[in-house]
Amino acid sequence: MSQDAIAFEALTMRFADRVILDECTYVFSAPGITVLIGPSGSGKTTVLNLIAGYLQPSAGGLSKHGTIGYLLQEDTLLTKLTVAQNATVWARADQGRWSFDKQVELMHTVGLGDRQDQSVSELSGGERKRLQLALTMCRQPDFLLLDEPTASLDSENKRILAKLLLKLAENIGIIMTTHDIDFVGWLPGALQLRLLDGRISGAKRGLI
Repeated sequence: MSQDAIAFEALTMRFADRVILDECTYVFSAPGITVLIGPSGSGKTTVLNLIAGYLQPSAGGLSKHGTIGYLLQEDTLLTKLTVAQNATVWARADQGRWSFDKQVELMHTVGLGDRQDQSVSELSGGERKRLQLALTMCRQPDFLLLDEPTASLDSENKRILAKLLLKLAENIGIIMTTHDIDFVGWLPGALQLRLLDGRISGAKRGLI
């Protein structure tokens, strides 16, 4: 396994009698973008939750070399606080991996460098998504997990997000789920994996 990699080794995940992942073997490596596609209920979010440690496999193995950052689909920002105050809360909860130098850099990168004193409630949906991305990246992960990151975003904000992810993927591994085929088209070179009937298959690059 490479230095920064996540390996599924005959991994099985069951919920009651339902098999979500059936003896899956695959290695996710960094840097670069991996897109998980498949119908609802195929196990895409389950893969992310296993990697993040929120779930434990029913059988098989999962090994990780590298730190993990997870951008959930749900908005986890504190809307009554400012952008800077949200950053302070996230930094206190981080347990030592937070980079304040990275915070300044990333806030400017996502277009919020001059809006530190603005309430999060006044930000647009795209700005809030980019703020969550910046705060997650301040933890300096080797892998970034994103669950349906384009949900509720308009086309302009999707394009902005795609450009940010392509830049980040030069140095880290990104693993994301999506139903948004147009968005995948804005990620040239991304590796696409299909989840279906409990299997990970169909690795390919380029348009779906």
